Amino acid sequence: MKDSILKYLDLLLEPGAVRAIATWPKFSITSFKLVSGLAQQGILPRTVIDVGANVGQFAIASAMIFSNVEVHSFEPVPESVRELRENVRKLPNVTVYPFALGERQGNCTFHINSHSQSSSILIGRPSLKNARPAALMSS
Repeated sequence: MKDSILKYLDLLLEPGAVRAIATWPKFSITSFKLVSGLAQQGILPRTVIDVGANVGQFAIASAMIFSNVEVHSFEPVPESVRELRENVRKLPNVTVYPFALGERQGNCTFHINSHSQSSSILIGRPSLKNARPAALMSS
């Protein structure tokens, strides 16, 4: 618990973090730190491909931090796509593609997880079931 509180307090010291928390439609500490860290290193892409976009955490951070970027977000889970579209609707530089992106064209079984960020074409490992019973995957 103490580590979580310190993580949030450290975040408040980062440039732009408070504004991002208050104004972004969906905020993620991890996405904010990753994208802002890249920008601080001078990495400023013109195109971002967000595969497994979930509800837009990384897409929003990319669209808000990188200037003049085009973000292409791929997400196959219908419920997540609805939330993703809602979260990025005011960001004209984000395009949503409601399907999975992979090495070949075709159909596959997609395993929906109760923790939406863990949904995947991969089958959950048995160790996951033991570690997080609430995050069991189903097809």
